Order: sequence, then C-alpha cells, then structure tokens
Amino acid sequence: MRKSRSEAIWKRFRAAADRFFERYHNRHQAALQQKAADREALVVELETMAASETEPETLGARVQDLRVKLRVPSPLPRADADAQNERVFTAISGLVQKWPSGFQGTDLDPEAALKRMEKLCAKVESLAAASDTREEEAAPVSQAEALAAKLRQALNANAFGAKAAEERGPSLADQIKELQGAWQRLVIPQTDAAHALEARFKRGIAAAKDRGKSKRELTRA
Repeated sequence: MRKSRSEAIWKRFRAAADRFFERYHNRHQAALQQKAADREALVVELETMAASETEPETLGARVQDLRVKLRVPSPLPRADADAQNERVFTAISGLVQKWPSGFQGTDLDPEAALKRMEKLCAKVESLAAASDTREEEAAPVSQAEALAAKLRQALNANAFGAKAAEERGPSLADQIKELQGAWQRLVIPQTDAAHALEARFKRGIAAAKDRGKSKRELTRA
C-alpha cells in the first residue's frame, strides 16, 4: 500500500514537473503571444474610438499615448504587422477627420501639418531651382574647361582639406534625403489639399534629383 501511495505521489510530482518545464520551454512563445494580444487590444481601442459617434474625452492625449505604445516593434509576421499598421493608420486618420479640434497642438493637427507640408514643398522647390542655377553657371562648355575645373577642385581639396568641404556645405543628395526624412515624419491629413501638396513635393524631389543627375553628367563630360 505504501508503495502504491509513493508511486501516486511520484506520478503527481512528475506531471507537475512536466507541466512546469513545458511552460518554461515555451516561455518565449507565450511572451510573444501576450505582446501580440496587448498590441491588438491597443489597435481595437483606436478602432472603437474611430467608430464612436461621440468624441471621446481627452481624445488627443489618448491617441498620442496609444501611438507611443504602438511604436514598439510588432511581434507579428511582416504581412500581419503591415495589415495591423494599416488599421492603425485608418483609425487615426478617421479620428483626425472627424474631430480635428481634438488634436490641436499635436503633430496630428491637420492645419499645422498642412503648414509644415507647404514649407517642405517650398524648400524642395528652392533646392531644385538652386541646383538648376548652379548647373547653368558652372557647366563647362568644352572638355578643356571641364578638365581645368576638375584640376581646380583637386587643388582646392589638397590645399584646404576638410575646411573646403565644410564651406561647400551638404551635398544635394544629402539635402534631398533630409527633406524626404522630414516629410516621412509628418502625419499627412487625408484631405484634397494635403494630397495636392504631397504630389507637389514629389514633383519637387524628382526635379531636384534630375538636375543633380544632369550636373554630374556634365561634370563627367
């Protein structure tokens, strides 16, 4: 009888130990599943607010808080994460369109976003125009002049080193990247005015790149 009782206790112990080690072995998977569930809850909260007919209290602050939490990398596979991010974008866009006054003073403020977009458009257009002007002024008219220009650049680089590079300022490519980065950080309102500015910015970037390319080709000529 004692043996049977000991065996029963041993079996209970083994079963409990097996369950423990199984949970321990799968702890990372369980943690990922919990993170995915927590993230989904945040997305659903955004969607619930967007579907509401009444403006939620402290709307702007709550949306900003949810956005901060959602910046943590998603544990989902790439395709699922992209789909979830699209849901977030749709929900936030809907909230901004429905209650724009709730986002005044934040980076989601549509009026402030339009002003920033306008400034970036003006900057990229100015950059393209300046690039075009420098190209016309500096374009060599013959191979001899092109060679002379290259020699002058080489002599200046040897004579003044890094100081000359600093005086020239950032390259056209670097300035384009900086403007593109600033644009990507914007939260663009889903309005006709914003779409028009977006198209204008893309045209400006294309013009700046084309003129930079033309300048390089003339320099190599």
